[in-house]
Amino acid sequence: PSRGPTAADVKAAESLSPGDRNAMIRGMVDGLAARLEKSPRDVDGWIKLMRSRKVMGEDAAASQTLKRALDAFADASCERAQIVAAAMELQIKP
Repeated sequence: PSRGPTAADVKAAESLSPGDRNAMIRGMVDGLAARLEKSPRDVDGWIKLMRSRKVMGEDAAASQTLKRALDAFADASCERAQIVAAAMELQIKP
């Protein structure tokens, strides 16, 4: 099942004021971060969170997310390689 916004969510966001839209986005990002705290073995989730933090201009939070993701996959070199490749593409430094 997709965990991203539905078409209805996107349509609803388009009608919001910029402040309300930012609050909605912040809520989705915070929800993803909370989910990853409980279930950290989600490569795509970590990459999505890094990307979200970067897009929001939160470079320090994006770097912290990278560190948390690498810790979550300390025993999995393939997954770590995916995370590092995404971080490089997003220009996120640990």
